[in-house]
Amino acid sequence: MDLWLLHLDLPDPELSQRWSDLSTAERERADQLSRPEVRRRFIAARSGLRRVLASYLSVPPRSLEFFKGPQGKPALPGGPQFNLSHSDDLALCAVAHGRQVGIDLERLRRIPERDDIARQWFREEEREAYHAESASRDSAFLRLWTRREAYLKAIGTGLAGLETSSAIDPERWEVHELRPFDGYVGALVVERILGS
Repeated sequence: MDLWLLHLDLPDPELSQRWSDLSTAERERADQLSRPEVRRRFIAARSGLRRVLASYLSVPPRSLEFFKGPQGKPALPGGPQFNLSHSDDLALCAVAHGRQVGIDLERLRRIPERDDIARQWFREEEREAYHAESASRDSAFLRLWTRREAYLKAIGTGLAGLETSSAIDPERWEVHELRPFDGYVGALVVERILGS
């Protein structure tokens, strides 16, 4: 299990080089992004993911061909399991061999609607943990949210599974809280190896 931290605010010359890593579909998607900062970070995140995965497979980044699993989770035929999350100028990429993985990253910020979201989408035990938190409610919310989203990404549903997902089974899943830099929180959920 490997975890990669990617910086997304790249200088123009490097970003131009990264463009060549992208597939035609990724380039088209980048061209549709109207905000320059979002476009630049998309290019950096996608090329960063491609470079990380290409290093495991000893192939050029552009040669990677992703497919979507039954519920839309990106995958590589015959490659490692992986997941990517980005927030503002940072991205985290998790890579695992032979087990599912999900990751989520969020910049700490004020979330005015956090109580409504927690009431609607958190499971009962998550709501209890959220309300028991004596520190910043925004921080508590984002810690719990990243755990939930990383789990949903690990099982392959993404946010589409928010309404129907079960509790995280500690017998099957390892959950790790992440603090990659000041001002960020994240979570990593990895399928346990049988017998460990």
